Amino acid sequence: MRFVSALILLAITTIVPDRVVHGDDVTEIRYLSSADNSQQSAMFYNPSASDAVPLVVALHTWSGDYKQDSHKAIQQWCIQKGWAYIH
Repeated sequence: MRFVSALILLAITTIVPDRVVHGDDVTEIRYLSSADNSQQSAMFYNPSASDAVPLVVALHTWSGDYKQDSHKAIQQWCIQKGWAYIH
């Protein structure tokens, strides 16, 4: 469990998106991977908030990718609560 927490923390701290949109929509972004310097894609929601908010990280299944829609309920919950979301 400690290893998974470390990976999530690493992922969160290395996200530098090409474009970040604030508002009600989840947006496809690209960020630079610190593991191999490649561009990686993700779905991201950045709420319009003046203070820091929690970030929910949703992982895709082994055979899926970042466009997998099995996390729609989590995504919608984050939008309703005003939390940041990345998948």
